[in-house]
Amino acid sequence: MRDQRSRSLRASSGKEATTVRNTSPDPTTGQAVGPHGPTRTGRIGSGLVGIGLIASLAGCGTSATAPPAATEVRTYIAGSSCFGNAIDASGHIWIANGGNGFPGTASGDSNVTELSPSGTVIGTYVAGSVPIGIAVDRSGNVWVENYGNGTMGTATGDSNVTELSPTGTVVGTYVVGSYPAGGIAIDRSGNVWVTNWGAASETAGTPGTAPGQSNVTELSPTGTLMGTYVAGSSPGGIAIDASGNVWVANKGDGNQGTGLTDGNVTELNSSGTTIGTYIAGSHPEGVAIDPGGNVWVVNKGNGTPGTAVGDSNVTKLSPSGEVIGTYVGGSLPEIVAVDAAGNVWVTNGYGVGTSAKRNSVTELSPSGTLIGTHVTGAQPYGLAIDRSGNVWVTNYGNGTPGTGAADSNVQVYVGAAKGPQYFPYAGPQWPGAE
Repeated sequence: MRDQRSRSLRASSGKEATTVRNTSPDPTTGQAVGPHGPTRTGRIGSGLVGIGLIASLAGCGTSATAPPAATEVRTYIAGSSCFGNAIDASGHIWIANGGNGFPGTASGDSNVTELSPSGTVIGTYVAGSVPIGIAVDRSGNVWVENYGNGTMGTATGDSNVTELSPTGTVVGTYVVGSYPAGGIAIDRSGNVWVTNWGAASETAGTPGTAPGQSNVTELSPTGTLMGTYVAGSSPGGIAIDASGNVWVANKGDGNQGTGLTDGNVTELNSSGTTIGTYIAGSHPEGVAIDPGGNVWVVNKGNGTPGTAVGDSNVTKLSPSGEVIGTYVGGSLPEIVAVDAAGNVWVTNGYGVGTSAKRNSVTELSPSGTLIGTHVTGAQPYGLAIDRSGNVWVTNYGNGTPGTGAADSNVQVYVGAAKGPQYFPYAGPQWPGAE
């Protein structure tokens, strides 16, 4: 779930606001012309900055072209190298900022930012080194995966998980595995499931339960270690279905297969026992469950959008792990979420690549048809949908907090989704099905 090192950046004070309107899609690609070029803006301070964008969005790719639809897009500053995001019961958005690896609240540091539904910065909180994944429990406490230095521990810089109160105070820091990889989910009992990459770089990790190996850790609601389980090589995305079974995307070595080092998807029961291992695509990353219990997997692949072996695409699995279909969206897909209508939202472009279908969010219908492509900032990573159907996307960017096309920031696509994000059970992870 991570391809890059964080950079040390310090921004000067000040703020700016810009409004751009564009209602004509590019006649060649059918996509809206948006702020996704390589232009870099000056450094901007920690004050709130919002950009209102009106973009005409149309479908692209191999599916039928979707009709143009005007969508308001707002851009806000959160922190440096924005990774995962989650939404609490009040509609506040919590963002994990990877930053420079040094835990702190200065611009460029590793921290967590809380935004109001209108994008106002409520607070910036210290969690650990290189926060990457984030989830909110039924009490409103925020659980943060800190990628860290690979050493399992609670010292500054270590790999661990931090629990923050609803006001951002540290409740506790807990040991999980080596290099937590951005996958974190909370089950109906409040237990916290964390994927641990294990490897120190983009090489495939070795599956096992020993320190430094690829595995999945389960913590109790109080942070007590309940178990460490083997799923596959370099596990990243994680989702929990209505039966409490845990689905894990194993990025592996890119080969599509069911071997321990292959790229695949593993299903564990609530006790951590393997139910099955299923083939999806090349380098599976994110995973989500739809209202029918089907499992959607984004396959990062080689950066070329397509359905050939090794390509970037999205696979839909049945509740029993059978492939229902493979669909084309964008290049280098990373995170997937499903709205209340069963439409599937995917961020495309985190990592190194040159495809024109990077830096976007694609929306697919429940049958995999491309509904539309939304232009984002640089290297979109996280995605969460609030109660009003607003789609919140984090842009990893260049590490400089700002509102420029290449900067690190957060964008919201106002009312773009059909209802809130779908979770298979009511609570404790908001928004659930309440």
